[in-house]
Amino acid sequence: MRYCKRCMNVHEDLVCPQCGKKNLDKPRDNDPVYLFSKMGLWAGVAEDMLKQIGVPYLKQGLLGAAMTVELGMSTELYRFYVPFGAQAQCQEAMAGMFDGDLEGAQGDGPGNDAGDPLDANTADPPAGDADWDAEDEGEDV
Repeated sequence: MRYCKRCMNVHEDLVCPQCGKKNLDKPRDNDPVYLFSKMGLWAGVAEDMLKQIGVPYLKQGLLGAAMTVELGMSTELYRFYVPFGAQAQCQEAMAGMFDGDLEGAQGDGPGNDAGDPLDANTADPPAGDADWDAEDEGEDV
């Protein structure tokens, strides 16, 4: 399994199928990996579940603050990232809640009714190495 720092995803291939980056690294337990995308209310539900199971996470809104204020919270799409070492735990804990919509952004699960309208490469993931300190839990990026 290989880790793409640009897409923050793990892949079986040596070349990232999303961005084409070569020479991917082996994932470390602390590497932030993409978990899923959820809209509005369902993002809040997902955030609460991550807090309950005690997993640090990054939450990245894709519209930005100004657009979210103008259009409303329910229109914002949030991407969630968790440490690679906790990804399986998160998927297991949330599997029943989102009906298997944890394998990526695409899907028809709750909170993602239209699927992720954005390809994984259209929005920049959080910059730099993630610092999973307890005070950073749930930080909006």
